[in-house]
Amino acid sequence: MCDVSVKIENLERHVRDQHPRAEIDPSQLLTEGERATIKAVGPPRTTVRPSLTMRGKVIIGVAAIVILLVLAVIIVNPFRTGLRPGQEAPDFSLVASDGSPVSLLALRGQPVLLEFIDIDCPHCINEAPVLVSLYSSHSTTVHFLSLDVNFNSLPPDDTVQRIDSFKSTQNTPWPYALAEALVPTYQVSATPTMFILTANGIILQVYTGETPLGTLSSALDQALRG
Repeated sequence: MCDVSVKIENLERHVRDQHPRAEIDPSQLLTEGERATIKAVGPPRTTVRPSLTMRGKVIIGVAAIVILLVLAVIIVNPFRTGLRPGQEAPDFSLVASDGSPVSLLALRGQPVLLEFIDIDCPHCINEAPVLVSLYSSHSTTVHFLSLDVNFNSLPPDDTVQRIDSFKSTQNTPWPYALAEALVPTYQVSATPTMFILTANGIILQVYTGETPLGTLSSALDQALRG
């Protein structure tokens, strides 16, 4: 009827279920001898789904907890590199591009916006007007300091003369210094990277990349509130 191979013990059910409109009486498909053979063999086997034991449930539960812990570590990542909020910013002593000494410890008493910059970085150039606007509203209560780390390995190298030219072009009057040696200390991986420090030198926020004025302003206001 349908060219489908069917076990003899399933023949009647197949015709009844698959061909209900066929003018065939399923009970007439088998001879008495075939029925006797089927009865002697027994009913067709059915697949029995194994039951889950208590030990299996425990193993599944432990595996689920381990997966959740792994996901939590990936999200929170307590082993990630880089300084984080709540840590004290490492002190340093440098010479600014104008020849004056600058150290982080000497800036204690007021919050600090510490920017790691590469003067050839397009994102740093884009961020300069944002910082200029921020400086105009916070310069009397917050120290601004930009540290050039020369991430761009292509010539020309960053020099004091090029930094001063950048300051003049971008109208950024706060101190700048060459500070490539501080990259491993602060674990800077991109520019610009900005650290918002409290008056006690504690890292309040860290921002990497171009950051909106409102975000930086709110962070400085938080630092001023203590």
